Amino acid sequence: MQTTSRLNHTCRRPNIRHKTAQRCNADNQTSCTTWLRGCFHSARPNRATYAKGQKTTQIAAIEVPEEYMGSVVELLGKRRGQMLDMEASGPEGTSLLKYKVPTRGLIGLRNAILTASRGRAILNTIFDSYGPWAGDISSRDQGSLVAFEGGSTTSYACVNAQERGILFVKPGQDIYKGQIVGIHQRPGDLALNVCKKKAATNVRSNKETTVVLDEPLSYSLDDCIEYIQEDELVEVTPESIRMSKNPKISKKKNN
Repeated sequence: MQTTSRLNHTCRRPNIRHKTAQRCNADNQTSCTTWLRGCFHSARPNRATYAKGQKTTQIAAIEVPEEYMGSVVELLGKRRGQMLDMEASGPEGTSLLKYKVPTRGLIGLRNAILTASRGRAILNTIFDSYGPWAGDISSRDQGSLVAFEGGSTTSYACVNAQERGILFVKPGQDIYKGQIVGIHQRPGDLALNVCKKKAATNVRSNKETTVVLDEPLSYSLDDCIEYIQEDELVEVTPESIRMSKNPKISKKKNN
């Protein structure tokens, strides 16, 4: 017999404790009726759910101005999102979109939506259920710039490297062999040396050369997880977040 029990639920707002969560003993899932107000909790799946290979899905609610709604809908579509509802949420032309999205599709979604809406969108998510595999999520089209020699990066090498794509590193930064130092402007990876020094000669020149370098791209942890592919890794240290090629998978591809 299916029974439902009340649970004490703590809201994100301080000094507020109320009963809004219900747990169904039949499927061992939890739901919240006031999640749009900031109430969040999780539910643990049973062993049968893991055995079936089901994946977690979440409900995403996005408040976005109508002028940016097309870009947001396109982003959610690429991440295997299914639209559940769309309604007007304010007198200023703001719409409320409700989507069912795989949890893996939410990685990096918040920053992407803020960029597409120029910081005017609001995203809220909550656990929904377990479901079948939704399919592959489209990844990037460009390859990576991979360092084939370790050491300290130089301005001379970075100037030549930035013509191939966008760099993650700046001059004077220590790197290692196999580290991803940038985004290639074309499909496929490109190995290069960003530690190369300018050869010293006896020829003197009175002409001064000015080196102009673009600002390196800074990625957060979510951005790195979204960026990497199957043969790439994310390295997290107290001082920095770096990406590199997985040597085990790279050797298999070469063989």
